[in-house]
Amino acid sequence: MQGNIIEYRDELQSGLIRGADGNRYQFGINDCKSVIKPRTGAEVDFETQDNKAIEIYVLTKDIASDVKDAASTAAIATSSTVRAIIRKIKIILPRLIAIVVLGGIGVYVFGVVVPEARKEALRKEQLETAQRENERINSLLIDANAKCKAKDYDNAILKYEEVVNSSSSSCELTYPYFCLPRGTYPMSECFIEMKKPLKALSLIGSPTDHLDNGQQTYGPPIAKVHRYIIAARAYSLLKENDIANFYAKAACNNGDCSLVEK
Repeated sequence: MQGNIIEYRDELQSGLIRGADGNRYQFGINDCKSVIKPRTGAEVDFETQDNKAIEIYVLTKDIASDVKDAASTAAIATSSTVRAIIRKIKIILPRLIAIVVLGGIGVYVFGVVVPEARKEALRKEQLETAQRENERINSLLIDANAKCKAKDYDNAILKYEEVVNSSSSSCELTYPYFCLPRGTYPMSECFIEMKKPLKALSLIGSPTDHLDNGQQTYGPPIAKVHRYIIAARAYSLLKENDIANFYAKAACNNGDCSLVEK
């Protein structure tokens, strides 16, 4: 027989069916054999026994209830998924932080510390190289001065030339208008001792102050004094006494009066 469930109570797990014959039949949840749960309003197919419904099969679903159950199931699933995601985040987040921190440290070390250390090592190496070269040049100058004083002129000049022509020789005195390599002045003085004034003048750039209406050479005082002294001695050897006196006085005006007659 077919009929409809006119009432069903979950808490009592029992209900009432009105059959196609117009009669009402009680039933319990154990009498329902279908997979679909009994609900109020559902169509059913059933057998009767002692004015009770048995072998009940629910033919229609309560869509609203199904939707509610589905929503509840989805909510539970979503909640479980969220909890699972949170658990994973809790596990992964410290690792990610550690990776970021270590990565940052690595970038700093290899991008800043290591290059700076290399630059510092290079600067130190360059400084040590320059210091060794300076010591070598000083040693050559001492040796050349000693040979010139001993009148070993040929070997003295060779030593001076090595200093002057050295690729690492810096300017003895630098100014916008001239630059004389290290060793120039002592080499010029040695040429004066050798009685070769023209050689000496060529080394110091042949000052022409005496031709410029008394305008003095540009440069720091010590540079001017050296050039004037050598020029005065060279022109004296060339018997150009007026020019020699001019440069002797010019040297005196800049602090060295050793060549001015008392």
